[in-house]
Amino acid sequence: MMDVSYVEAWRLGKELALRDQAFTVALSRLRKAIHGEAPKGSKTECQKQTRGDSLRGLDGLVSGLHGINSGVPPEELPSEGTKHSSLENLLDSSPNSPDFGEILNWVIEKLHFDSVPANYLLSNPRSLPGETLRFLHVDKNWIDFLIDGALSIGNHSAAATSPQDDEARTAITEAINEYLNKPDPTLGLRSQIPKYGFLLRSQLFAKFPHIAVAARLASEALSEKEKEKEKEKEKEKEKAAPFILVQRLLAVDTILCLFDCEPEELQSVIYDASEPEVIQCWFSSRSR
Repeated sequence: MMDVSYVEAWRLGKELALRDQAFTVALSRLRKAIHGEAPKGSKTECQKQTRGDSLRGLDGLVSGLHGINSGVPPEELPSEGTKHSSLENLLDSSPNSPDFGEILNWVIEKLHFDSVPANYLLSNPRSLPGETLRFLHVDKNWIDFLIDGALSIGNHSAAATSPQDDEARTAITEAINEYLNKPDPTLGLRSQIPKYGFLLRSQLFAKFPHIAVAARLASEALSEKEKEKEKEKEKEKEKAAPFILVQRLLAVDTILCLFDCEPEELQSVIYDASEPEVIQCWFSSRSR
């Protein structure tokens, strides 16, 4: 049985993409560039062949014409959309493309659940009653369907009758995954993607709209000697502490917090109800 939530994620990704004009234009331009680069690659490959290679290929061409379409299933016949090596060359330079940069920024925002409606994140409010804390794992498959639905727009190729035939979408997805999994050359760090988090529902958020939430790990509540031991263990494990990437109000009394990894031991959740700093401007005038 197919999970209906994945279907809704794909539809939501397509709907969010169509709402964003800058993303739609950038994706259409990049698709056009990829499809325009493929014929150039075919021409370049033909130009590399010598006269001897062309003559030697005539024997196979003639024998192939005699037995054309004989006993060959339709699914094994060559399709119109053929992937060329020039497509990979285009993707190698795509990170420097402004269109690819626009698409990449949009995808990263959606990986952090930006502009995703709250009813998709919490379909049934009864599952989160008042004064309740619920932990969660981010479903990578759901996110993949969301991004795939967004990248499906702008497909005007007659050969791409199925998602497997949409080579432009596949190439763009591979380029995005390569960028996210490849460490930054200057910092040596990968992009932080939400993987774990919690939903918290409390009336404190309704009474204090500017309240902030922080997560305290178990190692932060230990004594100094125990902290030193924990530091040594952390150096051995070489694991970074989780960091809150997303802190978003889904409702007046409900907040969503997402980490880049699952914490080993979460000691407590801290509330900071301090009011934000407000810059006050004063005007003086002479009374008459």
